[in-house]
Amino acid sequence: MKQLLTTLLLFLASTTLFAQSYDWFIEQDSSETFQSKVEEVMKLDSTDNKRNFFIAAYCYNRSLDFINNMDYKVSLDELKIKQEEIMQYLRFSKKHFLKMEDEEYRKIDQYIIKNWTYFGLNDLEQANYYKAKIKENNAMDRMKKEIEGIY
Repeated sequence: MKQLLTTLLLFLASTTLFAQSYDWFIEQDSSETFQSKVEEVMKLDSTDNKRNFFIAAYCYNRSLDFINNMDYKVSLDELKIKQEEIMQYLRFSKKHFLKMEDEEYRKIDQYIIKNWTYFGLNDLEQANYYKAKIKENNAMDRMKKEIEGIY
């Protein structure tokens, strides 16, 4: 079943396009904590590292949560819907980490987000590049774990 998941991820990465609107992002979590954090970061300039890091990290965390809690006993159609959601998070994450200009801002967390996102989007060359950066910084123990402290 995991092979099927990988195949679906690769297929969706190459064929499915999603709207990358902020309305979609804001609707992801109705909790007061999340909504107040979104309100705070959306006031920042669109090139602000804090804003883009928050959005990229949140999307990374959500995609990781989806995969860690994936029910592989669902129908292929349900699995495809989940994969589409994961891909939307990964694309939105990539859109925002590419806007970050300060590579030193939470550097290790950036490497982890970039590694996971590129891997999920089937850009293995970039994924391996950031995996090597994570290894260089002795942070492999933080792989596939949530990014902490975003809210």
